[in-house]
Amino acid sequence: MKKILTYILTKKGVSLVFVLIFCVALTVACFFGMFNATNSTSYSNMNLSNLINLDNKDLPFEIEKKDTLYLTYNSFESDLSVTIKNQDDKIVIDYPFMVSLSLIDSDDEPNILTDSDEDGLVYFDNLEAGDYTLELIDTEDYNIPEPLTITIEPPVETKAIDVSEKVVSQDKVNLAEEDGQFNKHSDDKTEPPPVSKDTIEFVESRIETIESTEEVPLVDDNGKQIYQYIPALDGIENKYLTLINGNVTDLEAVLDKNGYLLYGKKEIEEDPFYEEVSLIDSSYNLLPYGEGTINAEQIAPTTIETTQTTTYYGWQTIDGKTYYFDKTGTKVTGFQTIQGTDYLFSDDGSISNLLGVDVSYWQGNINWSKVKDSGIDFVILRVGFMGWGSGALVEDSTFKKNLVGAKAAGLKVGAYFYDAAITKQEAVEEASMCIQMLGGQSLDYPIFIDMEDSGPNARNKDLTSQQKTLICQAFCNTIKNSGYRSGVYASSSYLTSELNMSLLRNNYVWVANWGVTNPYYTGHYDIWQYSQSGIVDGISGVVDMNISYMGN
Repeated sequence: MKKILTYILTKKGVSLVFVLIFCVALTVACFFGMFNATNSTSYSNMNLSNLINLDNKDLPFEIEKKDTLYLTYNSFESDLSVTIKNQDDKIVIDYPFMVSLSLIDSDDEPNILTDSDEDGLVYFDNLEAGDYTLELIDTEDYNIPEPLTITIEPPVETKAIDVSEKVVSQDKVNLAEEDGQFNKHSDDKTEPPPVSKDTIEFVESRIETIESTEEVPLVDDNGKQIYQYIPALDGIENKYLTLINGNVTDLEAVLDKNGYLLYGKKEIEEDPFYEEVSLIDSSYNLLPYGEGTINAEQIAPTTIETTQTTTYYGWQTIDGKTYYFDKTGTKVTGFQTIQGTDYLFSDDGSISNLLGVDVSYWQGNINWSKVKDSGIDFVILRVGFMGWGSGALVEDSTFKKNLVGAKAAGLKVGAYFYDAAITKQEAVEEASMCIQMLGGQSLDYPIFIDMEDSGPNARNKDLTSQQKTLICQAFCNTIKNSGYRSGVYASSSYLTSELNMSLLRNNYVWVANWGVTNPYYTGHYDIWQYSQSGIVDGISGVVDMNISYMGN
């Protein structure tokens, strides 16, 4: 012991003790710093350099920093979707976050959900209307944001309402920012519109019938060729049949008026003193008689048959179906352009369904009589749109004029509204505007909600599939409750991936899929928009082309 004390008091001993004390102090400081970080702050809040009088670069470990999180949410009727993001606005995945939702001023226990699939998204449904506190339950791995207060709105009634004060004229908005169909299919005056080259030479509609006669074998009712016989008779009485070997038979020949053999008649002793003997079988061959064959010349009779050959050219309606026959009189099939108009013919050559177009302000002034005369059967008119940025209800300035003109020309008419709603209430307002603009006028086709991929600045770009489906439901139910037929317009991919079509099955479906022989969408559809570049007489520039399977 004396030796140890002596060593400690030496210069070297003092140095060693100082080092040991420093190590112990450093260990204690790290322990308490980590404890405080776990319970309150991150390592970045620890002033270890002051504690041990060292620069951070001299620390024996790296100081970790926690991500600070925040919550975003979409409240839609009784449903709530919550997204957990970091400070870089990226969804945080691969972590089982727990989210608490509690109704303010209620004694009910909070509704706590775990992000079990760790995709950074949590969904609450069937919530009652009211104000809620939304918060992320504390975790030692992240900095937790402050609780949020959110409101769940009461259910929306899907009946048309008066939206007069919300409807604005088209000239009051910036179309480039508000109209989702800005400049689509417009007639650009700076350069000519694309020319649709005819794939089939146009020929006038006519029918040519050529009559011809031909001598053909005579056949029976079963289609068998008929053979007849002129028999050789005996040389004395000239009435008995002879055999090929020259013998005279006991059969008297019974002939028709042309001298053809019908049968043989044989004398008997009983009344009626003769019997008929068949000499020709069902295949028109001579039957043997006795030990020989009747001597007769075989004749193949003929008849004159008159046939008519009908050749069709141009447009023809046959048995209720419409065809187009080219200059050789052959039916055309597939996609064809005739006099600048695109058509789709089925494999049997028929356009068995009605041909239509859909138009908006961007097609300009339309000569509806020429449209009708070009073979178009129906048109779907845009009523208006909801502003992509403002959410204003905007009237299509050509709708009322087009409605009058199309009906006067004898075209069947439907309507559509370009959607940008973010709530069911707004969808009801969109549908209400359609009802209001129609003013009680009847339609031959449904009123469709136009659902399309939103642009980067569109107000509805972040809606979930569930929200989009509910918006369609609200729009369509409002339309139906007003006495009109309702429908949903979207592309094949949108119908497949962005909407729950099982919840919209009671509505008509208008699918857009261009440049294919059949839409990729595998569900039921009533109208197919098969081209965006049709050329139709009476419409400037290109126009969407449609085929209706609705039967009217």
